[in-house]
Parts: sequence; structure tokens; C-alpha cells
Amino acid sequence: NDGLSNLVELDLQSNYLSSDSDNDGLNDGVEHQLGWDVLVANIGDQQAASDYDGDGLSNIEEQTLGTALDNADSDGDGISDYIEALTQSQVDEDEKVNWSPLIENSGIYAKLSDFDGDGLTNGQEAALHTSLVDVDTDSDGINDYHEVVYSWDPLNAQVPESSDFDSDGI
Repeated sequence: NDGLSNLVELDLQSNYLSSDSDNDGLNDGVEHQLGWDVLVANIGDQQAASDYDGDGLSNIEEQTLGTALDNADSDGDGISDYIEALTQSQVDEDEKVNWSPLIENSGIYAKLSDFDGDGLTNGQEAALHTSLVDVDTDSDGINDYHEVVYSWDPLNAQVPESSDFDSDGI
């Protein structure tokens, strides 16, 4: 199923019995959505491997997952399709982080999780605009969590004068 009605297929002169009329690896619905000719197999590896919406998933990966090629957050939950797809494949079946990049609000557990293990939940990271996958977003050598706890800016690499976490004078 390429998502195109038979009437649209007739109008495009594509093969309604095939989801990929030109056999280029992208289904007709995706090509039509992007404004590409569904009958011309010039898409090739480069365009299939490109990332139309900039979310980190290639066009062919988006098609395989069923996510939108033109929307980096297909379900609108604030977490990119890439992060959802990456996490989905790494989470143990017993944990509640198993969610779909296609179901809105299915990311509730993902927002409460801590992908990078820095002590901030993914929801907090999103609100602070810090990285979900890097414990030290600004690369200043101080964990994002500690910067937030001490009211420092986790996006500013300049280390504050008072960076003595345990008040031991060192």
C-alpha cells in the first residue's frame, strides 16, 4: 500500500498494483508527497539516503518506519523521530520506554526517561534545550545536571568562578 488512491494512481499513470512503480526503493506515495515523478527511477541511492526533514533518519528509513518524511517529529510529542527510533530499538521489553514514533503522546515514558544518563529527564532536557544524548551539552567538563542544580547555564561553556561543588576549597 503506497497510500495513493486508485484515482490518483490513474492520474499519475503509475501502477496501482505496485507500491513502487519505478522500483527505486521509495514508494509512490512518498515520491508523490515530495513532488517527485513516481515513474522516474532517478531517485537513486543519494536521495533515498538523504534526510528530507533533517531529523537524522534517511528518507528510506522514514519510509520503512512509516514516519513522515517532511516532519522531524511525526507524532508531535516533542521528541524527534530519530531519537524515538533509536531508543525503540535499544530498550528492553520489560521497560516502559517502548513507544512508537507514530502515536502522539506515546512518548510520556520517554519524556520521563534519561537517554544520556546525566540526571535530567528527557522532558527537562527538551525544556532546557540541552542534548538528549550528551551529558555535557556545552562541552565545558561539567555535567548538565550539575550545571542546572547550581543554577549555571548548561548551554554556556564558560565555567563560573564558584565551581567548587562540594565546598572543600579545591
